[in-house]
Amino acid sequence: MTKETLLLKLKEWSQKRKSSNNDEKSKAGGIFKGLMKGKSNTAASSAAQRGLDVGRLRREAKGDTKISEQDRIYFHGEGPPNLNTSLTSAAQVLRKPVFVSKEWSNGKVLDRLADTLGVQNQNNRTSDQDKRLQLFHIESGTLLEMDKKFGQVVKNGDTVVIARGW
Repeated sequence: MTKETLLLKLKEWSQKRKSSNNDEKSKAGGIFKGLMKGKSNTAASSAAQRGLDVGRLRREAKGDTKISEQDRIYFHGEGPPNLNTSLTSAAQVLRKPVFVSKEWSNGKVLDRLADTLGVQNQNNRTSDQDKRLQLFHIESGTLLEMDKKFGQVVKNGDTVVIARGW
């Protein structure tokens, strides 16, 4: 699978996943819509919700405790999705809250995330592209370059997926 093909499949998977998550959230949020009075500021409420999500993420995240608080990036790490199905359900994707240093290279983050999620990483032992791992950033829809710093693209609360084959 070429890098472009993988990226297209991951983007398609990500969009389907986001739309199914939004459907679930809108169903749950419908209960509370009647309780809210006046105009709601969507941008402010989504920013407030993101702040609450990041706070919860900080409490639950696992990582190297030697990393100072100001250097940490808290994010959701996910195991490789099955891109051959139309939609991988949330139960099928391994998802854990983690933190790493924003100064680490994406390659180091990949190694730590694979270890945390229990994903077999053969990047240093194989040149077979179908067995190699890559990091996919859901919010930007991009594959992360291994030599760049993690904090250049990923922000607190984002989701990073390990993708196999590029």
